[in-house]
Amino acid sequence: REREEKEREESRVLELQKAEKMREQWLWAVFARLQREQGDKSTDTCKLNLRLEDGSREVRVFTADDLLQNVFDFVETRAVAAEWASKGMTPFGPSLDSIEEPVGYKHEYDFVLVSQFPRCVFDNRQMNLKEALAGKGLWPSASLIVEPLFEASESD
Repeated sequence: REREEKEREESRVLELQKAEKMREQWLWAVFARLQREQGDKSTDTCKLNLRLEDGSREVRVFTADDLLQNVFDFVETRAVAAEWASKGMTPFGPSLDSIEEPVGYKHEYDFVLVSQFPRCVFDNRQMNLKEALAGKGLWPSASLIVEPLFEASESD
C-alpha cells in the first residue's frame, strides 16, 4: 500500500512538472509571437495604460485589428519579457524564432481586464479590440486594470 501511494505521488509530481514545463514553453512562444507582431502597427492604433496586479503600470500600443487576446497575452508574458530583457535568451535557446506553443496545452488566465469608468469587464478575448473599447468610449486611448479572478470558496 505504501508503495502504491509513493508511486501515485511520484506520478503526480511528474505530471505537475510536465504541466509547468508546458506552461513555460507556452509563455515563451506567446511572447515570441507578440515580439514579431509588435512591428506590424497600422495607423489605427490604441494606447493602453495597464495597471497590473502588483500596482505597476505598462503602456503599449495595440492596433484596431488586435483581439483582446493580444492584451491578455501581453499581460500574461510580463515576467518572460523581463527575463528576455535582462538575459537576452530563453530557457529554450538564444532565439525566440524556434519556440512553438506546446501541443495539447490549454492556458487558463487568472485575471480579467476592467475599465474603471465606465465600469466594464473585458473578458471576451476573441473580441476585436477597437470594437470592444470604442463601444464604451475608450478608443483610441484607455486605462485598464488587471483584476485577478478569485475562485469562490465553498463557504460562499
